[in-house]
Amino acid sequence: MSRATLTGGVIALLLLALLTVAVRSGHPLAFDRPLSVWLHGQATPPDVTGADILNVTGTLAVVVPATLITAAVFAARQRPRHALTVLGGMTATLAAQLALNAAVHRPRPTLYPHLVAAPGLSYPSGHTALAAALGTLAAVLAWRTRWRWPTVILALGYAVAMGTARVLLGVHNPSDVLAGWLLGSSMGLLAAWMGERVRHRRRATRPHR
Repeated sequence: MSRATLTGGVIALLLLALLTVAVRSGHPLAFDRPLSVWLHGQATPPDVTGADILNVTGTLAVVVPATLITAAVFAARQRPRHALTVLGGMTATLAAQLALNAAVHRPRPTLYPHLVAAPGLSYPSGHTALAAALGTLAAVLAWRTRWRWPTVILALGYAVAMGTARVLLGVHNPSDVLAGWLLGSSMGLLAAWMGERVRHRRRATRPHR
């Protein structure tokens, strides 16, 4: 599991790097406009309402307290490694997202009206990155439990829904969302890998009785 986690994280980072180079070239990506047009063409008023509600769950006003509460619960249950993994993964995702925002400096799309307030830059989608990181961390930490597959399904569904919502609300291109998925999953996997490394190292240094 540890090697697979590292491999997955590195692959996601490499794909993110390739996508970032393509976006920084300044040329429109071939799939952005067609996917946005298709999604808006399929959307119904209830879809937009659902996207608006889902969008709220990805704001920092919700994500930060939820992260702190989750870490506190793990710490209270004598699982400090899990607590640090969650804190590290979410913090790294937010920091990397802000760094990429500044480096790429991509403006918000103007193809459709913005249905929610969206100050700041477009690439990558912060809502999507945090949703992907949270989902990845949840799936990895639940992997050795009986809740493995329900957690994976819920995490995947939440991340996909969040990315779809951000495009539907007109504030992101599909490539912004793809970058968010890659960023969040890579940070989540690498944070989990580091947590596993710490656990193995501590076991190795314990005196044998």
